[in-house]
Amino acid sequence: MNYIELESIGTVVYENGMAYPINEDGTHDTGCEWGGVHIKDCSTEWWSYMSMADALVLFPFLAERFAGYHTEGYMKWAVEMFSIVEENNNEYVNFEDSWIYSNTLGDA
Repeated sequence: MNYIELESIGTVVYENGMAYPINEDGTHDTGCEWGGVHIKDCSTEWWSYMSMADALVLFPFLAERFAGYHTEGYMKWAVEMFSIVEENNNEYVNFEDSWIYSNTLGDA
């Protein structure tokens, strides 16, 4: 799959890092007038509305598929954005115990 749907914020993120709205009928609005937003350009407000469940599948997806994962500054950015999700959901994750992709999907 070359995208992941984030239900809590009504957004789809493609493996190239572009985020688009999900229409009410479930289709991806890749033709929206503003052309989508790169994941690293999404506002802190956008991140603050994301559920912890969505964050726990988004970041492993980006690690496996997003070319920007290997760029300088990615990890710092990812930790900062994940912290926003944690604080706004009042849920905190111990990555030493749980940052295994299959664990985030409930397969382990």
